[in-house]
Amino acid sequence: MCVDYIGDYWGRTSEYHVDHESIIWSCHPEYDLNGQWSDVVGPYGVKRRCIDGKYVHTYQIDYVKDFVQKHDSNYLPYFSFISFIEGHELSMQILGMVDNELNLLIQYLTSSNLNQPPIILIVADHGLHYGPMWSDTTAGKMEARLPVLITIIPNQYLTESSKQILIQNRNFLVTPRDIYWTLYNIATNLVSEPITSTINDLRRQSLFDPLSTERDCVTEGIPQHMCACSLDGITINPALVGKNGK
Repeated sequence: MCVDYIGDYWGRTSEYHVDHESIIWSCHPEYDLNGQWSDVVGPYGVKRRCIDGKYVHTYQIDYVKDFVQKHDSNYLPYFSFISFIEGHELSMQILGMVDNELNLLIQYLTSSNLNQPPIILIVADHGLHYGPMWSDTTAGKMEARLPVLITIIPNQYLTESSKQILIQNRNFLVTPRDIYWTLYNIATNLVSEPITSTINDLRRQSLFDPLSTERDCVTEGIPQHMCACSLDGITINPALVGKNGK
């Protein structure tokens, strides 16, 4: 987690832009412990993660709120990425400590007080997969293969058509590639442009476009061991699937 991004990027490009990396905290000796991690201490331990008597996630949440306030009040475009790894421990108690502050942050980011309310994507790279409960049970295998994706998009950025497409896409397989192109199309203002088959065209299918009902792990390049519907003991009860589900 502790990475010197400036050192990695410096000298690799002739164009530099102001960037905001919410990751410096991960190199703090009180948090990183010089890489001496275990199930008890460090980024994956069951002990609370603090720096100078303050929760690490509080620093992150305070930073995001301040970042948005400053950019929004000056009508500046902004983009920020924040990574929480409180879920990487066996007890799941640490993750629960984030709830109240994260809830307050979401309330602020979706309030009518902002001039430019952000588009929010809450994404996980995988579901829970700690301990035998998750690795040795059908429910656990399914959980690990179905990471959360929550999108919060203010109505002012949506047409009635795009809103209906987003609602429709809730029931289909979504991949990290879809999220990438969604962010790219928003940043480059290509959302309303038609999709073409030209290989050099940077307008690609995103969450703002109807997703195919024929999608599956093979078409989307998902390895079988990570496929929620693979043939390794995970089966779907048809009675629990909606009439239009797949």
